[in-house]
Amino acid sequence: STLGKHKEEVYAYKEALSLNPKSALIHFNLSIAYDHLKEGKKAIYHMQIAQDLYIQKRNHVKIRSTQRQLKNYSLRYPDLAGEK
Repeated sequence: STLGKHKEEVYAYKEALSLNPKSALIHFNLSIAYDHLKEGKKAIYHMQIAQDLYIQKRNHVKIRSTQRQLKNYSLRYPDLAGEK
């Protein structure tokens, strides 16, 4: 099932993150996987970390894409918007 696939993705990204906790890309991908599982709080949390890491790297293209995702999340999970 796709749900099973997304759960496997989450597991794989969490494993990768334990080896490379400062990887913005892994946080970004983990966020997307959590979103597929409708886990808004975790999706937002990891996207915010990805954004912070991209800001540190001054990667403006990626900063914009994380901002776009966070905006989508705020519409999809209105009850969670603005939570840190």
